[in-house]
Amino acid sequence: MIAVGLVIGLAFGLISGALFHILVMQNVALGVFSFLLPVVQPLLAIFVFPANAPLWVLTLLGILYYLLFNVLIFWIFTVLGQRSLVFPALPGRVAETSEQLFLHGFGFGTAATVNMVIWAAFPLPGPVSFTLAIIAVTPALAVIRPIRHNLFYQGILGWMAWVMPVSWLLNAFGFLLALVLGPMGLANYGRGAIRFDATAGVLEIRTPLGGGTTAFSNGNFTVLNGNNPAIAPGDFLGASVSSHEAGHSMDHSAMTGFFTLATVIEEIRVFGGADARAIGQITAESRGAPRATRFYTPIWSP
Repeated sequence: MIAVGLVIGLAFGLISGALFHILVMQNVALGVFSFLLPVVQPLLAIFVFPANAPLWVLTLLGILYYLLFNVLIFWIFTVLGQRSLVFPALPGRVAETSEQLFLHGFGFGTAATVNMVIWAAFPLPGPVSFTLAIIAVTPALAVIRPIRHNLFYQGILGWMAWVMPVSWLLNAFGFLLALVLGPMGLANYGRGAIRFDATAGVLEIRTPLGGGTTAFSNGNFTVLNGNNPAIAPGDFLGASVSSHEAGHSMDHSAMTGFFTLATVIEEIRVFGGADARAIGQITAESRGAPRATRFYTPIWSP
């Protein structure tokens, strides 16, 4: 089923990229992807824009519509994937299901083509466009298990998120958080508060947070709560919270931020908040060495 999900995801990524041109950039000239226009035109009827609105209003609405549309599609498949999971009595490996594999393949396929179509909107030199096109299709290779379990390949996935446009929104939000939380972490924990995981292209920040917050991820930025004694920075490829949060970043790189947002929504809907049984959590946990006290699915490691 992962191959079926990949094929459908590749097709959906083309549609999503075309919608980005029209909704976000207010540009119907799709260049080499102009053949997609007849496909996406029927969808445009569901997006309502006010007449004579200034460009900034149209752009903001376009971004909102674009996010809602993509996250909704991913969420539908996430619901099916979450419902299909059967958990063992004790924490450990959770067997993959057809619905879960379809979701992962769909994410890999979408990530492979959506960036390619979006890049077509930018007037770039031929060699640059060719290089970016090759980078853009990298997530599709994750459909092959030995490749997606390879640490070098995972590193490529993590680093590519910095240049792929579909990753920019969550990375921009993560960067803004880093500007606020980074100095707080340095003031409380010294230089060790900020670490860079070169194996995944992820910046980790340890900072004092309130409430029951443990750790979270925003694109290629991860944050650990220094006020929680159970949360301590660890080996980026070991059985640690650092590896887990980098796993969320890996999911974001390989399956787009739409996967990330959809799995968070489903986690809240089903469990009311963070829960180790959520499909997004067991996927991230598989990165590096899964912790003995957590459930994981063998997406990034056996």
